[in-house]
Amino acid sequence: MAITRKLRHLFKPVKEPEQPKKTTIWGIIDGPYLREDFPDEELWNMQIPLDAEAMLVCKVEEDGSVFLANYWYESLDEAYEIKKYFDVNIEPLEIAYE
Repeated sequence: MAITRKLRHLFKPVKEPEQPKKTTIWGIIDGPYLREDFPDEELWNMQIPLDAEAMLVCKVEEDGSVFLANYWYESLDEAYEIKKYFDVNIEPLEIAYE
């Protein structure tokens, strides 16, 4: 019994591996908006990359919280592809970050 107490600190519980962060996009609320729809100063303050041309307002879920988020795309065509997906599908898009 005394030996078990002395050795107990050697057998620390193993941490469970962290699950990769996952984002679920449930739908498009508004958009697409073009970069030129916003003042340059606002884009600069929000730190929007220079190559981002179109934005969608999406309903997003992360870690059980649902909120609205702005997603920027390099082209209007990319943004429209996502919008078209939600126009005909009810299934959410899942994005996994590793």
